[in-house]
Amino acid sequence: MMMMEFSVFPVGSGESLGAAVAQAVAIVRASGLRHEVTDMGTIVEGSPGECLRLVESCLETLAKAHRRLSCSVKIDYRTGGESRLGRKRRSVLDRIENGRGEKETS
Repeated sequence: MMMMEFSVFPVGSGESLGAAVAQAVAIVRASGLRHEVTDMGTIVEGSPGECLRLVESCLETLAKAHRRLSCSVKIDYRTGGESRLGRKRRSVLDRIENGRGEKETS
């Protein structure tokens, strides 16, 4: 199972990028993959092939209307089939709320 955060947007198309970003998010939603849209990118979870094909689909679609695109991708690849989307954040917040967020000393 792979968790991937990515962002894709046109370069040199002015300040407002919302329409292009919305188009990419629509592709993510249509993919059926578990995902979470954040202010700085979109996190998806699936097989490596599914995730990478999704980025390719977003790039190819946006390239039809924009000559230049910027894309950033971060990948967390882990063997095993369990879903991890949102678990990392919940784990950190739980540690903070329960006073376990500080460095442990021996």
